[in-house]
Amino acid sequence: MKNIDTWNKNVSNYINEPNQKLLENEEAVQLYNGFYVWDSKILQNPKIMFIGINPGNGNLENDVKKVITKPCQQMSYLEYLDGENESYTLAKETVEVFYKNGYNKEEVRNLLNEKTVKTNFFYIITSNQTLIKEAVSKVTDFKSFQLQSYIFTADLIDILKPDLVIFEGKSVFDMFKDYDDCTTCEWFENFGSMQRLDGTKIIGYSRNLNKYNNIKDLDGFAKYLSQFL
Repeated sequence: MKNIDTWNKNVSNYINEPNQKLLENEEAVQLYNGFYVWDSKILQNPKIMFIGINPGNGNLENDVKKVITKPCQQMSYLEYLDGENESYTLAKETVEVFYKNGYNKEEVRNLLNEKTVKTNFFYIITSNQTLIKEAVSKVTDFKSFQLQSYIFTADLIDILKPDLVIFEGKSVFDMFKDYDDCTTCEWFENFGSMQRLDGTKIIGYSRNLNKYNNIKDLDGFAKYLSQFL
């Protein structure tokens, strides 16, 4: 089993090549803003691991078009909780999900910053999800890139051993499920779960089609999450 330092080095080595090719491609360079791996601290055995589809353009470091594998000093959702970014809709709604499960503000802060890890399935930064394939396909085979992204994600789950994985969107939930060996899987209209062979529990939710950063059925997902906390 790899350790986290080896994993981080392998990720960096892998994505440096497509990043260089993207920089050199006149069309592709307009479609992305670099690569960004961590949206939190690195914690062993976290209570929750959040995994999105890919990083958006919200981070101030993202306009430099380089590979950033350094972990953050705090989980990004604290920007909303601390009043620094009140327009961060997904952070706001994630916090609301935990409020609905009986957490107060300080308990949410402690959970997110001391017991939670956040990353993405793809590390390439784009302004929207459709640009991931468009950008990557200009410089390499997208299916191979997607498979390697799954391998990195699965390995990271194996290394950090979270109590619960939350996929932030049905697209990333389905992408992982298509590659992984799961013993059980269920999906209701806007949320669902699966369990890996080693017993790791994974849940996910749908995002609002009109407002991409929204949890589609926040109340329903909050209630569904309660059985996994």
